Amino acid sequence: YDNYFPCCDRSNDPRNIFLANPVGVCTEFTKFPHLQSSRKQSHMNNLVEKNSTLLQSRIVNCLALTKPRITALILVTTLVGFYMGSGERLDFVLLIHATIGTALVAGGASALNQYLERHNDAQMIRTKGRPLPTKSILEKEALLFSSVISILGVVYLSFLTTLLTGGLAALTLLSELKKNIDE
Repeated sequence: YDNYFPCCDRSNDPRNIFLANPVGVCTEFTKFPHLQSSRKQSHMNNLVEKNSTLLQSRIVNCLALTKPRITALILVTTLVGFYMGSGERLDFVLLIHATIGTALVAGGASALNQYLERHNDAQMIRTKGRPLPTKSILEKEALLFSSVISILGVVYLSFLTTLLTGGLAALTLLSELKKNIDE
């Protein structure tokens, strides 16, 4: 009985198994302290493992929404275009900022595309294993994630490269949205 009901107010019990606080809620074991600490530790470890697994799963699903292979190809073309347009001197800091901003916008556009096409993706054999059709990620989470990284990418490019680059990224993003909405 004592091991199964650790929060019962038993402060008047002659065996004095629990210490109770003034409201009658037990705060610790006095007879079996090793059981209390090991149970708490085991419970905490289970919670941490479960939350860690959920977080890893969410990160993997969000990354899958960005279509990393397509984004990588876009980044290669960005790097080549930047190199070819740089002239005599290559500005590495600007190149890094352009690459980061482009990765955010491209990943965000891919994720928004998957959000907008989630119903069609659920019906096609090739795409039914994606995170949204399999319900591995909530639709609201996918929309929030894709919107945030898209906007962040446009703002990043606007402030850390040029306004023209940020504007072109925004136009590209809007054209992708318009294409999906018109369909």
